[in-house]
Amino acid sequence: MAIKSRLLSALAIAILPWLPCEAGDVSVSYARTGDAQAVGQWGTDKSETYDMAVYLSAPQLQGKKVTEISIPSPPSADLRDFKVWIASELPAAAGVFTPDILSVDATRQGNLISATLPEPYVLGDKGVYVGYSFTVNTLDALSKRPVAVCGKVVEGAFFVHTNRTYIKWKDRSAELGFSHPISVKLSGDISANAASAVAANDAVAQKDREMRLPVTIVNEGSSAIRSIDYTVTVDDAQQAFSGSADFSAYPGGIAPGLGTYLAQGIVELSAQAVGTVGRHSYTIAITAINGTHNPTVHSPSASGIVDVVAYLPENRPLLEEYTGVTCGYCPRGMAALERMSKLYPGYFIPVAYHCDDAMEIRENLPNRPSGLPSANLNRSLVCDPYMGKQTSGFGIEPLWNEYRAKEVPVGIEVATSWADEAKTILNVDASATFIKQMDVPVALTYILTADGLTNARWQQANYYAGTNDPSWIDEMKPYLEAEHSIKDIVYNHVVALAAPQMGIEGSLPETIVPYQSYSHRYQFDLSTATSVRDVNLVPDPDRIQVIALVVNTLTGQVLNCNTDENTYSAVSSPVATARTVVATDYHDLSGRRIDPSDLRAGLYIKTLHFSDGTRTATKILR
Repeated sequence: MAIKSRLLSALAIAILPWLPCEAGDVSVSYARTGDAQAVGQWGTDKSETYDMAVYLSAPQLQGKKVTEISIPSPPSADLRDFKVWIASELPAAAGVFTPDILSVDATRQGNLISATLPEPYVLGDKGVYVGYSFTVNTLDALSKRPVAVCGKVVEGAFFVHTNRTYIKWKDRSAELGFSHPISVKLSGDISANAASAVAANDAVAQKDREMRLPVTIVNEGSSAIRSIDYTVTVDDAQQAFSGSADFSAYPGGIAPGLGTYLAQGIVELSAQAVGTVGRHSYTIAITAINGTHNPTVHSPSASGIVDVVAYLPENRPLLEEYTGVTCGYCPRGMAALERMSKLYPGYFIPVAYHCDDAMEIRENLPNRPSGLPSANLNRSLVCDPYMGKQTSGFGIEPLWNEYRAKEVPVGIEVATSWADEAKTILNVDASATFIKQMDVPVALTYILTADGLTNARWQQANYYAGTNDPSWIDEMKPYLEAEHSIKDIVYNHVVALAAPQMGIEGSLPETIVPYQSYSHRYQFDLSTATSVRDVNLVPDPDRIQVIALVVNTLTGQVLNCNTDENTYSAVSSPVATARTVVATDYHDLSGRRIDPSDLRAGLYIKTLHFSDGTRTATKILR
């Protein structure tokens, strides 16, 4: 009995970055560079014959022609008898494997095993297994692990058969934690700009507030997705809205996860507010990709449910970074915080605790990491400030968004004001509104951070000097081009003062009544903002930010947080001064910054920055 994959036919596969192939040609693979799937090596430590395969199945592939198959391989390993092949099934019985569709001799040049098929193979409506085979000729350090792998678990992405160790075919992706980076070159009728909306995920929105609707999208074009135009209809077209999403602020200007053919990702698309509490149906249709009309695709629209409630707390996961001047790997965390702050202004809340340097605060830190850089999300998950839980790539963004998508029990509003004209005593007024009773004790606490800290004596260690790797985000480029020791660097998000990390006693009542707001005032004395080495951590009182947190007082876990609506220079002064507009910027309804030249039809937030450090935000319709 042959092995049949349990994969659904709607499986959308991750892909390698699209290379400039011939017109209409693309490559698909379970591996993506610059992500958690960095290529490594695996093997059985034996001299034997390997047969490796992935299951290739997606409705978009029907009628496409396989023209070439290639696989990374260690160039120095002593291997022979290279073949690539396609099979309709994998036999369950042990024995020599013979593909039933085609098998082609392959060659290895450098670190690539590849073969061009004598005749293109046309994919039908059923999935196929695409694989390669070889034999270890001489067992040595390299040939003990001759199989290139990528570190991502995807069902159907790591079928293994060998003549000594794994004598029966089996998908071992979950067991071993790998996928095969087998790349399949396709030709056929492939549009440059096309996409399907394969799922409209259920959402929750607040009455009379613009909605953010998460949609799962598959890139069905050969080009990366940089913008999306769409329509939203609510309750069988009783309400309709046209909108656009621009991704120019993302790495490479590409929508997350949607850089290549058949790549799949979730994007949040905004829609107008619904004024009625209750459950509503909605449908999103993708009308254009990159400003080009979306052709007839597998699924141009998708439907979901949005629950509209009277009050919905905005979830802002707190990212606490642990860093240091003498830490040569810490520049990646500094770059990541700057990138995320640009992508999600007002939503991404970063703080940086300096360890063992001149900016370390006198208060106890929430955590003491075993190494730097390190980070903690909501004081509940230890991660890397750049890679998140991945081993490579910019993983903090999807990890933070995963936390951001969770429902939170409380919303927080924050306002700040000076108690004196000398700007020494800072009033912080916070208001917390819960949407349910709490079965754990909770309290408010606060963190004050400062921007623009610098000192000619501080020299940031930088292990990334001279690195030539295009996968890094743009904010890493200054470190790649800098020296191994960087002078006159400017530090942002630096924690200068912190209230008790387990919460301020009495700041919230023991019994919480849902939908009742609880107010609390706290004061920071900036004259005490000195580090363990007596460095003034607030050299400029107009470049500070206060974060208010609601924490579980038993565990310290952060339930939610927020900052003053006007961050940095936000504190209202007791002395009135004349002001002028010094800068203007725009954001979409998801909080992402938009270049004015890229504004399309839709709703945006326009922010005016004034000379006195304050700012105002208004919604505009283009």
